[in-house]
Amino acid sequence: DCNNEVEQHVIQQQNCLFKETQQLLLRATCNLCNTLAKSSLLDPYPEVQRTCCLLIEKLARLCPLGVRMNSLGLLSPLTGLAKENIMTVSGTMPEVSKHCLFRHRHAKTRSRAVDASVAIVMCC
Repeated sequence: DCNNEVEQHVIQQQNCLFKETQQLLLRATCNLCNTLAKSSLLDPYPEVQRTCCLLIEKLARLCPLGVRMNSLGLLSPLTGLAKENIMTVSGTMPEVSKHCLFRHRHAKTRSRAVDASVAIVMCC
């Protein structure tokens, strides 16, 4: 009987720890996605941009909810579209930012941007 109580207590502690870990992971992923969207993806060095794209792909596998919550912000520097234009379908071509990884001069960077965008969309 005592073993059963101990076992139940251990299970409750594991569940609590699991929930706390998930919340920490979600918060960390959201913070990282925000930093990537606002500064790292806008970095002038192509190697930094490619590394950011790889990181987005890994985050999408690790914490899809965190990436989904920040999808518009992440897609904006990749596609060059303003956040409000990403989800809009209209007959006119929206204005594209001059900073757009889809139009980068290096094929490797464009390819990484497409892969990162696919990973983001797969989270949604």
